[in-house]
Amino acid sequence: MDRMFLFYDQNEDGAISFEEFVCALSVLVKDGRDEKLKFVFEGYDLDKKGYLVYKDFHDMFKAYFNVSIELVRDYIKGCEEEMRATFDETADKPVSSVFHAPIPNDVGSASGVDIKSLHQLRSGTGGSGGAQPLMEAMSQDAIDEMVANVFKCADLDADGKITFDEFKTWAVLDNTILAWFDALGTVF
Repeated sequence: MDRMFLFYDQNEDGAISFEEFVCALSVLVKDGRDEKLKFVFEGYDLDKKGYLVYKDFHDMFKAYFNVSIELVRDYIKGCEEEMRATFDETADKPVSSVFHAPIPNDVGSASGVDIKSLHQLRSGTGGSGGAQPLMEAMSQDAIDEMVANVFKCADLDADGKITFDEFKTWAVLDNTILAWFDALGTVF
C-alpha cells in the first residue's frame, strides 16, 4: 500500500495533491505503454537503484497477492452480509437454497481428498507442521516461480539485475506486467 501511495505522491511530501492524483489517474487510465512502463519500473525499484533485483519483484508480487486477497475477503464479507440481511430464517427452505450451484454430497470422498487434513493445513494446526495457511504457502511457491520466470526472460545479461531497457524489452514481449498495472486502476 505504501508503494501505491507513493505512485500518487510523486513529490513524496506525504500528501497527495489534486494535481498528483489526476496525473497518476491519467497514467492508469489513458497513458501509453512507455509511460506506464516507466511508472511500473519506478514502482518496482523500491530502493531507487535504477535496476530491479529478485527481491524487488518478490516484494511487489507478494503485495499484489495480499491486495488481491483483501479485495476477495471484502467481497466475500459483503456477500455474507447481504445473504444474512435477505435470508428468511422462518421460511421452510434449507440453507443450501441460497447457493446458486449444487453442493456435492461427496466432497472429498471420490477424489481421495481428506477434508480434515486440508482444514488442518489451512489453519496451520496439523499436517506437516506448517504454520502458514495453505493458500499463503501456495502463493509463496507461485510468487517464487513467477519471479524466477521474470528473471529467466528479462535479465538478458544474467547479472541478477534488470535494467529499464531489459524491463522494457521483456514487457513489450509479455504484457502481463502492464495488465496487472492496468488492473490496479480498477481498484481506485
